[in-house]
This record gives sequence, C-alpha cells and structure tokens, in this order.
Amino acid sequence: MKYRWIVKEVEKSIVENLKQNLNLGAVFCTILASRGVSDAKDAENFLQPKWQHLHNPYLFYEMKEAISRIKRAVQNQEKIFLYGDYDVDGVTSTSLLYQCLKLLKANVEYYIPDRLKEGYGMHISSIQYLHQKNANLIITVDCGISSCKEVEEANRLGIDVVVTDHHEVDEQIPKAFAIVNPKDPRGTYPFKGIAGVGVAFKVAWALCQEFSEDAQKVAPQLREFLLDSMALVALGTISDVAPLVDENRIMARYGLLALETTKSVGLKSLKSIANINQLKTITSEHVGFRLGPRINAMGRLENSFESVELLTTNSVEKAENLAKKMELQNQKRKTLQEKMYRQAKQHIERNHLAHKKVLTLAEESWHPGVVGIVANRLLEEYYRPVLMIALNNGEGRGSARSIPGFHLFQALQGGCRHLMAYGGHEMAAGFKIKKEEIPNLDNYLNQRAQEILTQEQMQPALTIDSEITLQDIDWDFINLVEKMTPFGEGNSEPLLLCKNLEIVKNPAPERYGTKGEHLSFRVRSGEKIFRAIFFGEGQMFDSLMSSTHCDLVFKAKRNTWNDTEYIQLTIKDMHLFSK
Repeated sequence: MKYRWIVKEVEKSIVENLKQNLNLGAVFCTILASRGVSDAKDAENFLQPKWQHLHNPYLFYEMKEAISRIKRAVQNQEKIFLYGDYDVDGVTSTSLLYQCLKLLKANVEYYIPDRLKEGYGMHISSIQYLHQKNANLIITVDCGISSCKEVEEANRLGIDVVVTDHHEVDEQIPKAFAIVNPKDPRGTYPFKGIAGVGVAFKVAWALCQEFSEDAQKVAPQLREFLLDSMALVALGTISDVAPLVDENRIMARYGLLALETTKSVGLKSLKSIANINQLKTITSEHVGFRLGPRINAMGRLENSFESVELLTTNSVEKAENLAKKMELQNQKRKTLQEKMYRQAKQHIERNHLAHKKVLTLAEESWHPGVVGIVANRLLEEYYRPVLMIALNNGEGRGSARSIPGFHLFQALQGGCRHLMAYGGHEMAAGFKIKKEEIPNLDNYLNQRAQEILTQEQMQPALTIDSEITLQDIDWDFINLVEKMTPFGEGNSEPLLLCKNLEIVKNPAPERYGTKGEHLSFRVRSGEKIFRAIFFGEGQMFDSLMSSTHCDLVFKAKRNTWNDTEYIQLTIKDMHLFSK
C-alpha cells in the first residue's frame, strides 16, 4: 500500500433520506452524501446544474463601478488595453473579454507579459509602454490584485485601471478605479473559488446586460456570445485546477458541451492537433491533459500573444498554422521537462534532501517556464512542498507546489523578507528571489513546515467515497457516476474500496506496456468478475502472482475495445495477501 486509506464518514440518516427521496441505491447515495449532498434538492442541483444557479455578477464588490467605467470607455472610443497572463486561465480570460469588447465595438487591444523577460503580473515598464500606446483604460485579467506600485504608476500617467482577478488578496490592495475579485475582503461574493476566466465571464455578462435594451434580458446576439464563450470558461477553469464545485461546476459542465460544438476556428484547430476533434464527448481530462498543456506550452517557452490570436481569429488558415506551432512548442516543452526532472532528481539524491519537509531546488540551466510542471511531478513523487527555481544573473524565478496542511501563499507571506515578489494560492504560487536569499527562504520554510506538518500529513492519503462489493457495480451504477461529471479538483471521480477479492489466475495476470510497466488482471467475488488495470505498477507482478486475494481502491469506469463496451476497474492502490 502506497497510501493511507481514509473512508469518508457520512451520516446514515442522510443516506437513508436520499435513498427514499431519490429511489437510488445505498452506494450511490453514500457517494452523494460524501460530496455534501444532503437532500433531494441538493442532489438535483448537483446532478443537473442549471444556468440560473450562477451567482449574479453584481454580487462582486465594485462590479457596478467597473462596468460603469468600461461602458464609458466603449461609448467614448477610449483606448482600452486588456492586461492578461500567460497561462491558460490568463489566455482564455483575455480572449473572452477581448471578443466581448470587440462585439460591443470597443477600441480594444491586449497585452500579455513575456514570462521570460517580465514574469507574472503587471510591471512599471509595461504600464509606461501602454501609456506610449495611448491607453486610457487598463483592464487586468487573472492578475493585478498585488500590483499596488504598478496601478499607482498608471494613475500617475492618467490611466484608469480596473482589476479583475481571483488570486489571494494581500493586506494592501491597489488603488484602482475598481476591483473585481471574489476574495476581496471588502465584499461578500458567495463563491471564492472562481477562476480568473470565471471572473472575466462575469464581467462580460454584466457588460452584455448593460448594452442590451432590457438590462434584465441579454440581447440575442450577446446571449449567443455568452453561451459560446463558456467553452473558454471551461478551458481556463479546468486548466487552472480550480475547484469544480458551486458555479465552477455549472460553467465547466456547460463549457464542455460548448467545446464539443464550438464554432471557433481556433478551438477547432486546437482540438484537431490534440486528436480529440472526432470525439462526441469532451471531458475535463481532455481539457486538462490535451488542450490545456498545448496552450500553456506557448506561454512557457515563448509569448502567449499568439495563443490569444489562436482563440480569437476568424481565419482558418491562421488558426491551423498557430495550432501547428503550438504543437511544436508542446513537444519541445516535454523534452525540456524530462531533462529538468532528471536533473532535479539527481540534485535531491546527491545532496540527500529527501528527508526535508520542504524541497527547495535551484539551477542556472533551468527554464522558468517549465519549473512549475517539474515541481508538481516532484510533489507527487516525494509528497511534500516543492520549490523549483530557475536562476539567471543572480535572480531566481520560482514556482511552488504544496500539499494539504501547508498554505503556500501564507508561507511565502511569512517569509516575504527573503523575496522580491510573490503571489498565488494555497496549493500553488510563484515568486522572485535573489540567489543569496534562497538558503534563508529554504530554512524558514522548513522550520515552518516542521512546526505545522505532522508525519501523518506527510504521507499521501486516498480519500475513499464508499466501501462496496463487486455486486454493487453494474451499468446503472456507471451511468449514475457519469452524471457526476465534470470531474476535477474538488469533485474527483469516486474512489471505491472492495475488500477480499479473489485474484483470477485463468486467464493469467499480465504485464503490458512498452516496458511492462502496467498490470492487467481479473478479480472475482461470487459470480461477478471484472478486469482491473494498475498503471505504472508492473514491478508488483511477482507479488500479484504469489497472492490469492486483494483489497482494491479503484475507480469504476466505462471502457471500449473493438466497439464493445465493458466496465473496468482502474486501480489507485492495492493490498495483496493470501488465504
């Protein structure tokens, strides 16, 4: 067993209530209860999310002021610049608001900072550049909440700034014309987990209302735009690993449907290059592992300006060429990532760092656009907070990833005396640091982790939705589980536990994959037999063959082979034993 197994505890009375009111089985009702569903109304909202459950855009603090200023700029043909970010959330946010403002006949352009030359967020030099471009209004998307000096510079130059962001708010906030952020402590927006593109969508929604004759009913053309733009919202929300609960779940659900039928030539080209253009159903996995990484690759290795071009162009030829370039960059990113991962592993082993509660790694040769992916991979392997820093000319650009129990933003906030700049969330953050301060930051974070993280928290855990029997698994159950989509952060695919399963030896278990890295075998309980696969655990083959029984933690999934559908158990962890 690689993990601690924790079966969620749910109130039996809630499960019984759901069974009676929904006429569904105990196992599925237990899973619903483990997701916070307590009655029939909750279940309906969860399984059938509806548009009308989205929160009103004007619940954002200062949304009214933001819309008033943007409307004035549109009507007076003032020069508007969208100031975005280079990740998928930033690119989709920029693309969505750009298309909205163009539809409203605004005089609008966009600016995406260069990851390598500028780094994340607003910069004094960028503000001065936009001033030279005659900017009257800057609207930030997916950034800006920590840019106090930069907003001050814009004000000095006579440029108004509307900040739209979703990142954590520091003690000091920018003196912007308006701030639209769900985490604004001055406001009471009901959902704090909305992504940057979700905030951008709410701004677009409010603008479409404002520019419609009936403010309570969006004009047909603008309504069609909002529905189509949900594809971008899903793309940005899922790629940013925002929790797929509350309104994120609603927007992701409708957004995935919009992705399937999109008219956008850019999204069509992106789907084609990612080999998902023929699929009838697009899932959050397709977004997270196929589409998102390709857009991110541009921002990691070049400038994301062309990513916005791809998502906003009406030219099929241009879209196809940009998608091909994106694919080349993604392949380059993979090669670079693998090299950096090997170097990081060698660094950990050579310096005997695996015992530390926080891993802080820095190299001159590392690419700042790829450190975040490698940090995430190392976190999965070592299960502890990881900071990866790319050094250049005595300064480092870092990306950090964390585990539950160690709030990264708060940790960096506590160690800010060692940093040039920082920002982010509980589980992921970015920062700039002087080379000589890296040991000091490492010492501070490890000391903090020593005080905060227990040994139990340092061991990865699988949170199991329900213990079941193989007899509970049938097509009705699979169909119900699929109604819980989209799966992702905050709404993971149900993890199930089956104990005391017989390992079928005829047909025999087998290793498969180019290096025999995966396992495939069958398990039996009574008359029920299912195929089970265990990715990346081929080394357990001998132990599997010498055992008679197993306990499995797995996901029950629909699979297709030669046009035949069957139920497959995808294993997350396994306990082998013999009777």
